[in-house]
Parts: sequence; structure tokens; C-alpha cells
Amino acid sequence: LSGETVNPRFENRWMRKDGQIVHILWSVRWSEQHQVRIAVAHDITERKVMEEQLQYMARHDVLTGLPNRSLLMERLEKVIISATTNNTFFSLLFIDINGFKAVNDTHGHETGDKLLCAIAKRLSASVRHYDTVGRLGGDEFLIILDNLSSSHETVRIKNKVLTEFKAVFKLDDVLLNISPSIGIANYPEHGQTDHELIKYADQAMYKNKQQGLDNVTYLP
Repeated sequence: LSGETVNPRFENRWMRKDGQIVHILWSVRWSEQHQVRIAVAHDITERKVMEEQLQYMARHDVLTGLPNRSLLMERLEKVIISATTNNTFFSLLFIDINGFKAVNDTHGHETGDKLLCAIAKRLSASVRHYDTVGRLGGDEFLIILDNLSSSHETVRIKNKVLTEFKAVFKLDDVLLNISPSIGIANYPEHGQTDHELIKYADQAMYKNKQQGLDNVTYLP
């Protein structure tokens, strides 16, 4: 080992007696004088926590905590690959909130933000634990319904979403009756790529909104 110049660095995790996880960065070097390897441990727990927080913020909506557009597209790509490989079926629900602009104009953006957070909770309560509910931006949400048995299951979950919206939203002293417009895209019938599926569901949603209906619309 004499003359060794490589100074390896590696990280690992340790658990303290109180159960807290500590991240350690090790720096190792060879001491020619003492003919031993010397390892120095650096506690980088605070840095790792900050990195995890930044990574979370980059992939989640700041207001609602839901997956943002970036994470939604990443998960959708994985679902497409899985469905193609395993010949399974999944659906997208594209959701737009009717009259949201009027809420902001009448009650202010703070109430609008509270409404979006309340909507995020109701949407999450409507799906299975392995489905994905995300916010595309503004008052638009996307739900990825993975590994479905048939389109009948898609409709069942869509109906649960509509049921969630039948209850009045109570935001401090403001009571709101809010309805969604929903468009559905099924894989692979309505598209085989992420952009094709989202475009189809988006167009179906807008057709629904133009008709003034509070239910689902498929394109002809």
C-alpha cells in the first residue's frame, strides 16, 4: 500500500440510539508516515435533508403538495411502459374547475388557494392509494388511474370524484358550490404516448365544459 494516492470518498447512513438517521460522508487517505489508512467522518445530515427538500419542491406543487407537471409526466411515462410491457389498461382523468376565476375575482386569491387545496384533498380521497393525483397548473388537475380491470372501473372512480364535489366547500366564512369538468382518455384506445393521451383528455374535458355538463365526455 506504500505510495497509495487515491483518496476515496463515500456516504452511508447510521441510526442513532434515539432512532434518528444520520448521513455520514467518509474521506479516506493513506498515511505514508504511519502506514495506515486514516478515515475522517463528516456529518452531512443537514445537507442531505436540504437536498431532499429541494428535490421534493422541484417535483411537487408548492400550494397543494401534489405532484407537479414534471413528476406527472415522469409517472405517466412509466405507466405507459408498464402497460405496454404487461398488456394492461389505464386511464387519465383531465379535470378543470368550473367557475374558478369567478371565485378569485369575488373572494380573492387567498380563498382561491384554499379552494385548490381543498379540491386536491377531495381528489386524492376519490382514488386508490397507487393512483396519481397531480396539479398541471392553475385549476387543472390530472389523475392517472393505473392497472385498471376495464373502463367500467374508470367510470366508477370518475363518479366518486363527482360525488366528492357535491358537498359544499366551506372555506372559513365562505361557502362554495363547485363542479368539475372531466375528460377521460383510455390507453391505448385514445393514444399511445403521454402527449396523445393528455391532448385527448384535455379536448374531451373542454367539450364537456362547453356543453355545461358536470359529467364525463368522450370525444366521438
